[in-house]
Amino acid sequence: LIAHLAALLPPDRHLVVVGDSAYCCRTVLRALPQRVSFVGPLPMKAALYETRSAQPATGRPRRKGYRLANPKTLAAQHSRWMRQAVDLHGRPVDIDVITLVCLWYPSAGHSPARIVLTRDPKRRAEMRAFVSTDPELDPATVLSLYSRRWQLEVTFRDMKQELGFEDPQNGFWRRRPGLRADTRRPMTKPRAHHGEPAVSRTAPLAGVAYTLTFLWYARRGQLDLDLARARELSPWHRHKTD
Repeated sequence: LIAHLAALLPPDRHLVVVGDSAYCCRTVLRALPQRVSFVGPLPMKAALYETRSAQPATGRPRRKGYRLANPKTLAAQHSRWMRQAVDLHGRPVDIDVITLVCLWYPSAGHSPARIVLTRDPKRRAEMRAFVSTDPELDPATVLSLYSRRWQLEVTFRDMKQELGFEDPQNGFWRRRPGLRADTRRPMTKPRAHHGEPAVSRTAPLAGVAYTLTFLWYARRGQLDLDLARARELSPWHRHKTD
């Protein structure tokens, strides 16, 4: 899907893919096209290596440098955290960061990556680590890009609660209303994949409907009037300015 989308973009367009820990893996990172970079969370026990090291006089050339401390150990040993103001979810937030460029060889291969360790100055949140396959990105940009992933969670919420994606009326097999499954017998199996096309088409249909609604409102919606109407219907939200 990433390669297909990158092929549709103009040649001078750079694509940044943001994903959670399930997609920050070898399968995705090692197959990225040249004009695509990835930003996502990094495991605190990730195996990091130096980008370069002395080549042996004989034998196979080194593909990675010497082993570095993992993010958890690096954060505990490092005493010079940098305080930066990062734009997260539309507002500036002060965060302590440590950054370095190295290899995350098990997942990203021999391509250098930007590693960013974060710490809450008030110690209200646990330390986290993030990775960008584009080493030219600064730490503030990496963190700001990853915070945009939350927009997709809002999309899922709207698709489920507003467009009925949470309770689609299809499936491989369903019990009759009011009947309980017999625990002494195995679950009924679908025959000839009955209902599989309906299941595979439900999510794309909900996504297309959401996209069309979003684009329609971006062109035809009246934001000021709708905002006033929403505050009238929800008086407990009148103190909000955003």
